[in-house]
Amino acid sequence: MRSHLLSQSLTKACVALISHTTLKTMKLSTLLAAAFAIVGFCNTASAVTYPLPTDGSRLVGQNQVITIPDDNKQPLEYFAAKYQMGLSNMLEANPGGGYLPAEGR
Repeated sequence: MRSHLLSQSLTKACVALISHTTLKTMKLSTLLAAAFAIVGFCNTASAVTYPLPTDGSRLVGQNQVITIPDDNKQPLEYFAAKYQMGLSNMLEANPGGGYLPAEGR
């Protein structure tokens, strides 16, 4: 009976030691994988460049005129997203236009 208890306690100790070693190795490999991922993503960052306005000009960009189709059921927000413009800028550029623009405007 005593040898049986001794073998059980030795088995538990071995399992605990193995699982601790495995856990430590897993933590190390996880940290290494995370470090490599961070380094890999750092090199992929890029910036967008825009042409500068002429000397003395305060404007950046260009005017763009968009005609709403005759069968329009979309809100102004749809066209803001489609043409990559801010919704508040479109509302400011079209005073009194409303959220649902009229056809042909």
